[in-house]
Amino acid sequence: MKYHQRDIVEVSFLFPDGTFKPHPAIIVSNDQLQEDEDGMFYLVLITSNDWLNPQYSYPNIIVFMPSS
Repeated sequence: MKYHQRDIVEVSFLFPDGTFKPHPAIIVSNDQLQEDEDGMFYLVLITSNDWLNPQYSYPNIIVFMPSS
């Protein structure tokens, strides 16, 4: 499956204790990077927890997760 810029995906995030937890992320790189770098893309982890920094949080955001 090819992903596109602004797609929300679920990734396994590695914690310091060696465990993994699924976490949502948004793809920020464009399609050209995937073509040039053999499928590689950049993404940023996202969260709906407003306790991290309320100044930069938006309550009640609905996140769309594309099906595989």
